[in-house]
Amino acid sequence: RSVEDRRWLNKIEEIYDASRQTYGSPRVHESLIQAGETIGRRRVERLMQQNGIQACSAKLYRRLPGLQKFFASVSNRIREIKVTGPDQVWVGDVTYLKVDGEWRYLIKSEKLIDSRQLPKERELKGAELVEHKDIIDRFGRYPHRNEILSRPSTTEELAFLEQPGSSF
Repeated sequence: RSVEDRRWLNKIEEIYDASRQTYGSPRVHESLIQAGETIGRRRVERLMQQNGIQACSAKLYRRLPGLQKFFASVSNRIREIKVTGPDQVWVGDVTYLKVDGEWRYLIKSEKLIDSRQLPKERELKGAELVEHKDIIDRFGRYPHRNEILSRPSTTEELAFLEQPGSSF
């Protein structure tokens, strides 16, 4: 058995090194199966564990020297803007995500509202400010999403959606 374990260990180490030491036992086992080998998953686990072979995830982020200094040198004008009501300033962000081995963009934009400069009352009338929590408190959900989620709207929700300023 030890001679056979040594033979398997050599194959496991080859696959492990070819993966830049990132594969764990499930991936190593899968690679062996795809190569036409017949070996149990638990045997691969045992051999890797006994020989100190562990998966190491690739670094998702790497530190860029001087990046903090660069951001500190650029003025942030968004802090200078005085927001007095909704729909005055929008901000956005782009994030990169790796999905199925390919890079994808996730883009987000939203309104910037400084709640300290808005009126304190939060009534659901006309074009006044409507906050997410107020809508949830009132309806238990966002009526704006009913159509896209194929769920029926109540008469109260329909009346709310017809009011000016009710949408985001």
